[in-house]
Amino acid sequence: MSLHESLSHHSFIASIHHLTSIDSTNTYALTGHASGELTAGALVVADYQTAGKGRFLNRWESSPGDDILMSFILQPSAACQHWGRVSFPLGVALHQALEAQLPADSNVALKWPNDILINGKKCGGMRHDTNASLGVIILGIGINVNQVPDDGHRTSLRCASGQDYQRWTVLNNVLTAIGENLECISSCRIDADEWNRRSAYIGQDIEVHDNGRVQGEFLGINGDGAALIQTNDRIEIVAAGSNFRLVS
Repeated sequence: MSLHESLSHHSFIASIHHLTSIDSTNTYALTGHASGELTAGALVVADYQTAGKGRFLNRWESSPGDDILMSFILQPSAACQHWGRVSFPLGVALHQALEAQLPADSNVALKWPNDILINGKKCGGMRHDTNASLGVIILGIGINVNQVPDDGHRTSLRCASGQDYQRWTVLNNVLTAIGENLECISSCRIDADEWNRRSAYIGQDIEVHDNGRVQGEFLGINGDGAALIQTNDRIEIVAAGSNFRLVS
């Protein structure tokens, strides 16, 4: 199935831009929209990124032609002060898409705030960039499809299932799930129960850095997307943090 055949029936996609290699699909989409070359609803897909970025500008590792590297220009219905919540409804959609393509015994989970784990290892992630003056959010998504990571912390659909995947079939399923959840994504609306049901680490001891180190039992998120962490004497509410991980 070709890329355009995979995407032709998704009515929310205004245009498709397929690149062999690019520094970052998010940068390309944001710059293209600012210049007027790309409109809201444009989808940018690359076979390889030379400078792909995750959260906090962490490098996103990918193998040429193996994975899904995409950015979508979303014109949200939510007020701009709520745009930071967008990864939570988007994560629910991606969880639905990936779980449906894996063996039933696979454990697909969302790691706060924007990673996707399969059997405890990172398989995908989200990064959003915004331009409030232009009224758009750039939804960046990376999913390891057929690559075989050379470390013990990452995985792919292929590693989890033992089979090769057609990238555009996976992308089609991802876009179908996004389309089914587009109202929640556009409105940046968080359904904490839905997200928590798919969450990794709930009930386990974690730590996160938020102007200092917070350690305790992860209780899930609240309606704002903040992590709720039960420490010895209180529930800490962490709106944003780094190095969220299990305590060994």
